[in-house]
Amino acid sequence: MWFDGFFEEVEGVLERVDDINKIVWVRERSNDLHKIDYEKITSVEFID
Repeated sequence: MWFDGFFEEVEGVLERVDDINKIVWVRERSNDLHKIDYEKITSVEFID
C-alpha cells in the first residue's frame, strides 16, 4: 500500500492502527517501521 500524508510518503504493509493515539504503523519492504498520524493521511493506494 502507498500512504501519502502531508509531509511523508510511505510504501509498505499496514502493520497496525492505534485508535487511541491516532497513529498508523506501516512496515516497509526494508523492514523499517514508520508511524503516521492517521488524521494527516491524504490518500492510500493499493499497489502490486
